[in-house]
Amino acid sequence: MNRFLYGMMASLLLACGCSSGMSTGQSETPPAVSPSVSPATSLIQDTCSFSESDTLSGFTASSGLLPHHILSVEPGVTLDADGLSLDKVNNETTEITDDALYTGSEAMIFTDNSIIRLNNSMISGTAPYAHALWLGNQSTCSMQHTILVTTDIGQAAVAAFDGSSLDMTDCILASTGDGASCLMLLNSHAFAAKSEFTVRDSQTSYSVSLGNSVLSLSDSNLSGNIQYSDPCSVSCSNSAITAELFAEGSDAELSLSLISGSVLTGRSYDDSALSLNISLDESSTWNLTEDSFVAEFHDADPSLSNIISNGYSLYYNSEYEGNEWLSSLTFSLPGGGYLIPLI
Repeated sequence: MNRFLYGMMASLLLACGCSSGMSTGQSETPPAVSPSVSPATSLIQDTCSFSESDTLSGFTASSGLLPHHILSVEPGVTLDADGLSLDKVNNETTEITDDALYTGSEAMIFTDNSIIRLNNSMISGTAPYAHALWLGNQSTCSMQHTILVTTDIGQAAVAAFDGSSLDMTDCILASTGDGASCLMLLNSHAFAAKSEFTVRDSQTSYSVSLGNSVLSLSDSNLSGNIQYSDPCSVSCSNSAITAELFAEGSDAELSLSLISGSVLTGRSYDDSALSLNISLDESSTWNLTEDSFVAEFHDADPSLSNIISNGYSLYYNSEYEGNEWLSSLTFSLPGGGYLIPLI
């Protein structure tokens, strides 16, 4: 990750620790948005809405008002944005409403086939249930050299719903709040290259929450638990995942593919035994951190030398057709553990 991103990350986390949220100042380029923006302070008094395709550069703004967003893009509109610094902050008047998870206080919101091209920016949600970026109903976002952070409860740095798509390169998604996620995908898909996903507390937060969605990682790092429901897939190429894998609901299913030197460090829970399918090529590795359970297991290395057990065992469902190659047998794994048929 380049110096630009890490410098922005340090500045953002420092600002989020202040009670007043991010400091705001005058934009170098006056924002070409609605009159509700005060150029002297860049404090948003109401949502800045884009009803026509436009560009926005060097815009700094902060808001603590509900139910207002900082920026809202209306259906079918394209926004090209560069150098934004937005913070949806908390204050004493902030209220959490029943629908705040979706519409309460996002920094940026895009709906109904809208398009955002976002570069060199820093977006944060530091109020409860305030997503930094919200994509809905087949919206599309491509971003480069951008940081998105959440610092309070229940929100995501990026939340994408209903057929939306996300393409990111050289980005950082971070979460420091309880029950929060770096990335939330519901009926959507995302691709990340040379990007980082990180959480402060892996016990209460998720790096990724998935529902009927597809996530592809290339040359990226993901640190923090993964929660999934409904059929989902995660593919990793030359990427590292440090996570515990949680199934949510009876219809939960996750297919996880590791190729091109990818590394998984973590475990799957016993309630994931009938919902998690994992495949590895010969160059990829799984480091077990506790006993783990899978439905189908595929390994291009028949010697299983790429499963580093650390004394733990991996249990598989021998009744699944995809596990016929294991012949319901038990195998020794490097590090003292075993690959064991569960059924």
